[in-house]
Amino acid sequence: MKTARILPYRSSFLFGVLLCFAVFPLFAQQQQQQQRQQQQQQEPVPQADSRLILALSTADYPATPGDVYTLSYMTSMGGTAAAVQAPLVLDAGYQLKVQNMGTISARNKTYLQLRREVETLVTRNYPLSGASFTLTRMGSFSVLVSGETIIAVNRSVDGLTRIATLAAGLTGKGSIRFIRVISANGA
Repeated sequence: MKTARILPYRSSFLFGVLLCFAVFPLFAQQQQQQQRQQQQQQEPVPQADSRLILALSTADYPATPGDVYTLSYMTSMGGTAAAVQAPLVLDAGYQLKVQNMGTISARNKTYLQLRREVETLVTRNYPLSGASFTLTRMGSFSVLVSGETIIAVNRSVDGLTRIATLAAGLTGKGSIRFIRVISANGA
């Protein structure tokens, strides 16, 4: 009879041990998820993402060759609605080809002006389409920095880069007050 009394205690003990092994991993997994969430909240926004956010929130960000945009809208053909999402790239001649709707010149336009024009074009072709035109990646281009500098160098810049930031390495005669900008066509 003594062995009959010991078995219920053993089974209770084994049940408790198994319960601990089952609950502890769940608790540990929950703690790991909380730690990951805290790390993600504390991590700074990567440099490229913060510049893109700045470009989107800057009223005078210029449309720049190499910019990549995403155009999204709804179409309805034969009573069936379809979502269209297409990447668009601004070419070196400042021309933006908008699907089958035409080409828009982006020369001397800001992103906001270009966005308004593209969304108007899409809405004209597809009324009530809910057109959305968003900058998804900023274009970059090369700028030659020469003159009163220690060494002439090509720098990769984007539409938000300020000229004064390119003037590193000036000689004693160099000054950021006397900068001359020469466009690609020499003007």
